[in-house]
Amino acid sequence: MAVIRIQELAGQSDNSNGSQATISFDNGPQYPITISDPFSEPSQAQEELLEWYFEEHLVRPYLDQIKAQQAAASISTYGEQLFHQIFRVNPDVYSEYKTCLQAGMNTLQIEIAGSPSFPRWHWEALADPQLPQPLVLQATMIRKNLQPSHLKASLRQSPIINVLVVTARPSGKQDVGYRTISRPLVEELHRANLPVQVDNLRPRTYKALADHLRETTNRHGVGYYHVIHFDVHGSVLPYNQFQQAATSNRYLFQQRYGRSDIKPYEGMKAFLFLEGEQEHQADPVDLIRAAGAVIYQRTARGSKTIQRLQ
Repeated sequence: MAVIRIQELAGQSDNSNGSQATISFDNGPQYPITISDPFSEPSQAQEELLEWYFEEHLVRPYLDQIKAQQAAASISTYGEQLFHQIFRVNPDVYSEYKTCLQAGMNTLQIEIAGSPSFPRWHWEALADPQLPQPLVLQATMIRKNLQPSHLKASLRQSPIINVLVVTARPSGKQDVGYRTISRPLVEELHRANLPVQVDNLRPRTYKALADHLRETTNRHGVGYYHVIHFDVHGSVLPYNQFQQAATSNRYLFQQRYGRSDIKPYEGMKAFLFLEGEQEHQADPVDLIRAAGAVIYQRTARGSKTIQRLQ
């Protein structure tokens, strides 16, 4: 298997000149590359367009067709520009890339390695203009966190991969259907005839998650689940949005089960949303303490935050 590794240079992410990184092929020489935002200015508006496309367009796909076409086109443009920055600037890099393709796209593995903030780029959009599909649909793409973890996850050896799926839809019937994303995932696992056991959390609240993990540990021991898949919404919020939503009871941020209230904070924080104890109420989670693993949650705006399961 050919391996293309794109690795962030330590301490060089997010400076005024973009992210400094290296690219190597099959553990060979490292070529320096610079990755800047492929979106043209203003990039925030285009990120918000993608947020709408992936978060809201699924609920009402029959509306705003022109806006949806613009979002889909922006993904293609983004992916091709990102590809150009990585592979086409240096002729030697492009030559190595073309050599890797000779064995077939199905034998290619692309590794994205760096700090949790490095994967903020939409790597899944990476596209070679000369190929019919984005690279992620033809090759294997994996992400690697190079920062040491202070909490080591303990996974038990098993002939079956045990997966817990947490699908939260705080807005009820006005939200994306429960099975829109999770059902194809489960069906594909069954069709592939893989040794996977999938459990679905119900209800989809923080208390239910904590209780389920506690009961599973008591029944099966530590490290039973190999994967906990969160099919949820996420957002980056300032504290005043919690205050504004207090009268509508939209967010559960006080008197939360197993956690203290969300205290006032400066700037922005990333949250994922489980379901609250009441209908149409979201429970923002910035730090989950329940099981003994570390997961990564991609927020709606593309930023990255670590969620710890303890």
